[in-house]
Amino acid sequence: MSFLSSILDLFVSDRPAAGGNTTTAVLEHPEQHSQRQLHADAPPEPDGPDLTAVLQRIRGIREPLATDYQTNSSDLELLSKAETRLQEGAFDLPMLPSANLAVMDALANPNQEMAEIADLIEGNPVLTAEVLKTANSAFYSRGQEIADVRGAVTRIGFRQLRLLMLTLSARAVILQGKEILPLAQRLWEHSIACAVFCRHLAKLTGEDPEDMFTGGLLHDVGKIIVLNTIREVHKDMEEYVPPACVLGLLFDGHHQIIGADVVRNWSLPAKIADVAGHHHSPLGARHTQAAALATLANRMCRLQSPTDNPYTQETPEVLAASGLSEEARESIARSIPEILAEIAERLT
Repeated sequence: MSFLSSILDLFVSDRPAAGGNTTTAVLEHPEQHSQRQLHADAPPEPDGPDLTAVLQRIRGIREPLATDYQTNSSDLELLSKAETRLQEGAFDLPMLPSANLAVMDALANPNQEMAEIADLIEGNPVLTAEVLKTANSAFYSRGQEIADVRGAVTRIGFRQLRLLMLTLSARAVILQGKEILPLAQRLWEHSIACAVFCRHLAKLTGEDPEDMFTGGLLHDVGKIIVLNTIREVHKDMEEYVPPACVLGLLFDGHHQIIGADVVRNWSLPAKIADVAGHHHSPLGARHTQAAALATLANRMCRLQSPTDNPYTQETPEVLAASGLSEEARESIARSIPEILAEIAERLT
């Protein structure tokens, strides 16, 4: 099964899943705080994935305080140049791949024939391969293989086909450029994990699980613009890992604003733009509940242990804005090991 097919299976299926180095400082940098254990007596199954390792993998790119690391004059020069470019908007917003965009536009037309959408997909070998893999995945195929795109589109359906196009587009944007690939790969894995957590949280509220999955997938897309800007300023990026403080300052100042611009540029719903633009400040969002759920999902990706209480770092106002009842919050907390096992399966 392809990676993207398994991600789509996770979205539509309710079935349980089976079951002093600079680079390290940038990617890991664990938060130093104690957390109350909700269910410390429930360790992972011995034959299951190492859930603590999964958490290490899905943390994404950390944003530590600037005082945590020393910088040299070259780092400060890079920070100044990159900051100027970002403030002046001297960057291009990424576009949706043209083939993906054409399919998404067709899917948005209620009068569009299924056969016409299939023809668009057949014109692109990459999309053809992904759609066929998805249609023949375990969730969709039920043992019956499909070899033609029209049959695959019929089997998948418009709603899930749109999600697949968005996931392919996000992967193409985030994983562009070999110079930033190590950092971008961590960002992509974090984005997938946050999307999965968002979906689970949405199912316990009135939010649409597909919208929240998309919001989680794109919540940090602005960081790619920041990384690309650093790459353009520092021509030898392939041999250079930005200090944690440089990344932290640039991310903190720009990634939410730029991320919301990217989402709006892709003509996605305002709710998704609010998630990208306010997942660190959900109370300032127009769609407060969606942004608050993304805030919680983002934190769940950064727990130290699968048995940690995921809510100790949140304010009562954010918890209330999420719309999660106390019972729902407890249910999610108990389910974190199972959700992490699902994520582990999809990232393998």
